[in-house]
Amino acid sequence: MAPLPDLAAVLSILLLNRRETSKVNWEFRVLDFIERKFHSKRWTRMMKLATNFGEKGIFLSIWTLIMGANKKTRKEGVTMGLGLIIEALLCNLVLKPSVGRTRPYDIREKIELLIPKLKDASFPSGHTGATFATAAALFFSKTKMWIPAALMACSTGFSRMYFYVHYPTDILGGAALGVSSGWAAARLQKRWEKKRHAKRTAERRKK
Repeated sequence: MAPLPDLAAVLSILLLNRRETSKVNWEFRVLDFIERKFHSKRWTRMMKLATNFGEKGIFLSIWTLIMGANKKTRKEGVTMGLGLIIEALLCNLVLKPSVGRTRPYDIREKIELLIPKLKDASFPSGHTGATFATAAALFFSKTKMWIPAALMACSTGFSRMYFYVHYPTDILGGAALGVSSGWAAARLQKRWEKKRHAKRTAERRKK
């Protein structure tokens, strides 16, 4: 798992920080297309709801706690929690500080933002990473709840481009980080379950 964030950082440094070519950058073309074709009061209301799924991890944390409190879904809840922790640490303590990518609205200063400006770096998208970590954790836990979670994650990622706070590659990087985090969390959960089962078996044999 360790090489993944390093690879993402190298790629982002080589390909993403290109202020001098911002006027012809394909990523700005995508953002401008979304702004021209989708911006409306109705879309803005929907996108604010979508972006709030990943806002400070509040909704995802509550969902995780509810899952963890229920015996039937406790394993999935633990996996979700681990995935969110892994994603948050890699995103906020490793990738964002090391890459330090400028937000698109700081380059296109004439853009009228519909949400407040953000203080941290652009790559990767933390909102996208968190929601995809949740969806991946559920997928690798083999529960059908991953389907609505995946739809939520995709809508969240799109909303971050809609609001012009992230580049498309920020979204792709966040999605990759989230899926990797969810996968790692599922692996850790399975290892813990095996050790727990082995310990219980050993105790029964002693009796």
